[in-house]
Amino acid sequence: MIQKVLHSAHRATRWLDRTLGPSYRVVLVVGLTAEIGQHVREISRAAGDIGSTLRSILVIAVAAALMLNTFASLYEQLARREMRRRS
Repeated sequence: MIQKVLHSAHRATRWLDRTLGPSYRVVLVVGLTAEIGQHVREISRAAGDIGSTLRSILVIAVAAALMLNTFASLYEQLARREMRRRS
């Protein structure tokens, strides 16, 4: 089951890369940045609620990891494009 989900996600990502190019990755980064900003604001509003603060910190950490992964994927995509151009 998980193999089918992973394969479907891989195919969807490849299709989005071919269809939208690097702008697909830029949209992901913009969305993740907005999500991180929203949770930073939530932390400042819920300063006394430790549960809410910890959830927001966890979401920020996951979003930051996803953003790092997205930047790495964008770098790889652009590097492959540059290598094809040189060939």
